[in-house]
Amino acid sequence: MAKPPTLSRSRATLRPSWLAGIAVAATLLTAVAVALVVRARVQTGPLTTADLQVFWLSGNAIRTGHDPYLFWLPGAKMSLVYPPFAGLLMAPVSLIPLTVLRIVWFAGVIVAAQAIIWLTARWAGVRFGRRWLLLSPVLGLVVLLVDPVWQELWAGQVNVFIGLLVIADLSRRDGARGKGIGVGLAAGIKLTPGLFILYLALTRRYRAAVTALVAFVTTVAVGFVAMPAGQAWRYWTDYAWDVDRMFSAPGVIFNQSLRGAVARLLHHDSVAPWAVVVVVVAIAGLAVCVALCRRGLDREGVALCGVTALLVSPVSWVYHWVWLVPVLVLLVIGAVRSRSAGWIGLAVVTAAVVVLHPYTWIGGFSAMPSALFAGSQGWWLSWTSYFAAPHDLGGQLLSDSLVLLGFVLLAGGAVLAWRRRLPGVAVTDIVRSASDPEVSIVVPARDEAENLPALAQRLRRTLAGRWSYELVVVDDGSTDGTAAVATELGREHPVVLVRRDGQHGKGQALVAGFRHSRGGIVCMIDADLQYPPEAIPAMVSLVGMRQADVVVANRMVHRTGLVRRGCSQLSYRLVQALHGLNVDVQSGLKVIRRDVLERVTLRPDGWAIDLELLVRARANGFRIMAHDIRFEDRRHGHTKVRLGRASWQILRNAVALKLTVAGVR
Repeated sequence: MAKPPTLSRSRATLRPSWLAGIAVAATLLTAVAVALVVRARVQTGPLTTADLQVFWLSGNAIRTGHDPYLFWLPGAKMSLVYPPFAGLLMAPVSLIPLTVLRIVWFAGVIVAAQAIIWLTARWAGVRFGRRWLLLSPVLGLVVLLVDPVWQELWAGQVNVFIGLLVIADLSRRDGARGKGIGVGLAAGIKLTPGLFILYLALTRRYRAAVTALVAFVTTVAVGFVAMPAGQAWRYWTDYAWDVDRMFSAPGVIFNQSLRGAVARLLHHDSVAPWAVVVVVVAIAGLAVCVALCRRGLDREGVALCGVTALLVSPVSWVYHWVWLVPVLVLLVIGAVRSRSAGWIGLAVVTAAVVVLHPYTWIGGFSAMPSALFAGSQGWWLSWTSYFAAPHDLGGQLLSDSLVLLGFVLLAGGAVLAWRRRLPGVAVTDIVRSASDPEVSIVVPARDEAENLPALAQRLRRTLAGRWSYELVVVDDGSTDGTAAVATELGREHPVVLVRRDGQHGKGQALVAGFRHSRGGIVCMIDADLQYPPEAIPAMVSLVGMRQADVVVANRMVHRTGLVRRGCSQLSYRLVQALHGLNVDVQSGLKVIRRDVLERVTLRPDGWAIDLELLVRARANGFRIMAHDIRFEDRRHGHTKVRLGRASWQILRNAVALKLTVAGVR
């Protein structure tokens, strides 16, 4: 085929860049335009953008050597309630004139809300072409329909920025360098995100949890060093524990936390009942989040961890519930993908609550500054309604609508985490040829979105024209969009996607892949590109010419760390001593005749499937051969092998198989 003209190639290269540039420019212009409209709408009233005024005045106080925690907003008893680190960040912000700062702040909130939507969708595995970026300006208008976002603009708050910091951090792959820093910084600015540190620890991501804790402690230390003597100390020993300092009437309808709900129910603030409810909800909420993570639904776990934090916080103003933006994105994606009544119902209910804001329907309370239904004066016009506590059941439910929505979301998460399913997996035959392929390539994959495209390309170059083949990708509970990448690859490659709930381990993933493969020869290869796909033809030829039934890739050159290399040698010597196998048992590249898989029964224990496969194959009379390869280091991502656990599983499996083969049991 003739080579396309250079001009056409240049256009194909430049056009997406132009689209991206136009999308970014349109997004920024839309954000500024919306900011100007919002500014005009909240112009009236001394307490509009009250929180932004507090930030500005507190930052100015720090710059001039005054105590920001005693610097009250003129006309209202309001001052900084965040940690000293937050006040330090506001010091340079106070250099901007307040009139200009309002416009900049509003535009920043709109852009940050859009970034949360894009990041959450990408985390859920949605892959957007550059043309989709042109929707960004539309999103800048859509987010105004979400009442907590509008309240965020009206108050001039920081919650959207905090949410963006947390999601940008936690949506990174596990093991990524510096993961946890964003959460620690967010907790240093505002204490509520500290619950995510506990979530990381409970889900056994200790490295990220420690990183987040260190980042948080660093923000505390910076506050002590940078602020005048005594100010940081007074905050951490007094102000941080004075829950009434933020507002002395927790039962106001604007406070959508458990404390506010209990106060409205009892018609007075009572600490004891609230404390009991908070402990129960915190434990139950975190249990749901951890269970979701262990089923491979980390993004849903993170979303509900944020909801739990809002419920248990002493004060959760309506604008704190901007966290429902990523929650709603996940619900919509889940509804579109599953088309189940549960997902659709949750998405509709959540959207209805945040758009229609039932908590403003109490006793003429609709004077709150909603984007759709209110005037510019805001809820300060109706002090009677603002402090009114409903006395009937309907009014109580309406006044607690965000709290009740939080409980509904946690209940939905519990159902998703603990629902019982029939054994099996979900299979998507993206490309299915009329006849069975000659070779099936089974790839167990967990968080391998970055490596799959390169693997698919190298397999095509290696196998195309020699054998017909299929690429069976087994997604073992990935959280980085591996399934979406495999689906996209299915447009050009013969992909079969096997999706599994939770993370069951490589062994069970391989068994699932074997079960759904159709080739007469089956090749198993890791997705990390440490094993060269170019070695597969020689190994397939050995099986095809009946010289062997199983061919194992021997890793002759180990370009890996010393510890892992040592563990591999140790396991090799152990297996050789117990079973007399002179091959690299734990190699992630093997080629197997279909007869072997049909004859041998595999009961994988975590990672320990390789030895069982080889021992039982040899016991059934199948021939095993080695083929030398060059083992490379991982290019993207991080290894999923926990050396201690994997070594113990291999040892236990080796001994158990020895006893079984010897007929002891």
